[in-house]
Amino acid sequence: MPGLPQQPFLPPLPPSAEGPFGAWTESFVRAFTRLWTTLTYTVNALCRVDTLANRPTTPTLDEIFYYADNAKELFVADSGAWQMVGPRRGSATIAAAGTSVAVTLSPAEADANYRLGLTTNYDNGGIWYTSKAASGFTVNVKTAAPGGGATVDWTLTRD
Repeated sequence: MPGLPQQPFLPPLPPSAEGPFGAWTESFVRAFTRLWTTLTYTVNALCRVDTLANRPTTPTLDEIFYYADNAKELFVADSGAWQMVGPRRGSATIAAAGTSVAVTLSPAEADANYRLGLTTNYDNGGIWYTSKAASGFTVNVKTAAPGGGATVDWTLTRD
């Protein structure tokens, strides 16, 4: 999710149509344009959207940030702490012939009371996590990664 638009963008008005609905359609499009502009400016006024690099450690009310490299991870300010909105996800690479990989969470979670979903791109004989902490976790597989290495996709959710 790139930053919220600072200026509303709408396609240009269609040329006036002939017939009984032409004036109504043009009036509707103009009203919708005004409403969209108002909504865009209102959302911009209520929330300060920023990227991870610029976020403060202790957020104030109505701040939002996201990762520039993964805009699907959106965080909002809640009671002086950052809260993840939606699942947090990522990928890690297990080196060739390796059986584990450490995943670091940045920013760290508030605590280790989260759930993990793990998958790999090869038949690993079993997959599990260890060392789960607010700052990260370790993914382990039973069968070593193939020659070129393997990818582990993870999803972190909270209740």
